Amino acid sequence: MNYYIPFRTLDKKFPSITLHKNSENFDTEDTGKTSNDVFFEDAYKKTKDKFSTPPGAMIFDNSLIVIQEAKDFFKNNVSIQPATFIDNDNKYHENYWLIKPSTYYSAINLDKSDHEITFILDSNEPLFNTYEFEKIVTFKETNNSPSIFIDTYLKLLVIDESILEEFKKQKISGLSFLNIEAFKFSKMFQENNDIINI
Repeated sequence: MNYYIPFRTLDKKFPSITLHKNSENFDTEDTGKTSNDVFFEDAYKKTKDKFSTPPGAMIFDNSLIVIQEAKDFFKNNVSIQPATFIDNDNKYHENYWLIKPSTYYSAINLDKSDHEITFILDSNEPLFNTYEFEKIVTFKETNNSPSIFIDTYLKLLVIDESILEEFKKQKISGLSFLNIEAFKFSKMFQENNDIINI
C-alpha cells in the first residue's frame, strides 16, 4: 500500500484558502457537528493572480474542501460539513464539502525510518512529540489502515493510493501529492520530480 500527502498545487491559478469572515470562528475540530455551511475565500485576494473558477479540491487545516464527486470517495473515518467558496468577485460557489479525518494513525515504520525526536512532551503519546525524518519507510502490510487519516508523526493529512486513483480518474484539480516515503516539507513549496500533479 502506498500513502500520499496532499497539498495545494503550486500553479497560481489555484487559490490558497482561508476562512471567510462569515466563518471566522469556525474550528475544524467541530466539523460535522452542525449543518451550517463553512465559508472559505482566497487567502491572497490582493495579488494579481486571479482564477476563473475554484478547483475541485482545496486543502485547509488538515481538511479537504471538495466538490460532490470527490466527497463520495470518502466513506469512513471522516466528518463532513457543507462548505461554500466565495471568490474574489464575491460569487458564492456552493456544493463543496469539508472533509475532516476523524482518525489519527501512522503507516510509518519508525524502526526502519531515519528520524529523530526533536521535542518530547509524552514518550507514550507520539502525537504530542515532534519528529524530524531524514528517510521514511512505511509498513507494506497494512490491510486495516484507514484510507484517510492524520499522521501521528508528521501531523499531516494522508490518503492511500485508492483515494489518489479516484482523484486521477475524476480529474479533480487543485491538489498535488507526495508519496509519504519521498516526503520533505520543502518539496511542498518548490517544483520537483516527486510531486504528482493532476
